[in-house]
Amino acid sequence: MSAVVPWGSSFIVNKLLMNEMGPATLSLYRWLLATAIFTGFLFATRRHRTAAHLLRHQPGIFLVLGILCLPIPYLAQNFALQRTSVINVSVLMDSDPVFIVILSALLLRERVTWIQSVGVFIALLGTVAITANAGPLGLASSDLVGNLLALCAACSWAVYTILTKVAAREHDYLMLSILPTLLGTVFLVPPALLEGLTWPSNPWIWLGVLFLGIVCSAWATMAWVRVLNELDASRAAPFIFLIPVVATALSVTLLHERLTAPTAFGAILILGGVFLSERNGVRKQASQPVKVGEQV
Repeated sequence: MSAVVPWGSSFIVNKLLMNEMGPATLSLYRWLLATAIFTGFLFATRRHRTAAHLLRHQPGIFLVLGILCLPIPYLAQNFALQRTSVINVSVLMDSDPVFIVILSALLLRERVTWIQSVGVFIALLGTVAITANAGPLGLASSDLVGNLLALCAACSWAVYTILTKVAAREHDYLMLSILPTLLGTVFLVPPALLEGLTWPSNPWIWLGVLFLGIVCSAWATMAWVRVLNELDASRAAPFIFLIPVVATALSVTLLHERLTAPTAFGAILILGGVFLSERNGVRKQASQPVKVGEQV
């Protein structure tokens, strides 16, 4: 829960802070803080030489992973939060295990059980239910655009996870989580500059940025690493289902968002489908590569 609660609450903090700064600027400030902490961690644990060696001799894989785990999903997430509800974004982004199952079958030729297939089908129905509830404006609907951006973020996470599965045959999964963050943060600079990099004067805004960077990104990621080291993935993975639950509870309470019947129905389908699609897969692994910051 030390990781799940910060990840769930980060959706609300992101949405509130974007009243004062742009989505790209917020992403950059958040991950600059997290990068500084991760760099300090590498030096404190005397892994900085290993990290430098990996970046010097195999920069390509970490560069690709960095793009997939930071600029694409976090920019997509923040732009989605500007256009649709926290509830929709948190639930749709939590559907990434479904896309992981699909890509694993197509690209890695992994066997998909009938239970996983049913789970994928149910979760996809849930995404259609939520996305189709975007209102009468069709493709011009802000909600629809936001929902599609959230799905784009989930797909980026899925591709990132598939590549880390391959790279984990040669590299430590902790390095596969931290090093892409260091490189991915660099790619947040251009969109932040294009957006018009701002420096808020309100100290409360910076308190929120500190919360996102230190608690939701650095602390929660390291806490999840420790959880995976102490528990089997099959016992740890179900906690991820609580992220949209936390986000929904806080958004209804603090942002006064409405939990509509189609959204609730779609959320149940997605979470149920994700549970089924992960049920067999996570039991086969002692641990998984950590998605930095997970889904938030």
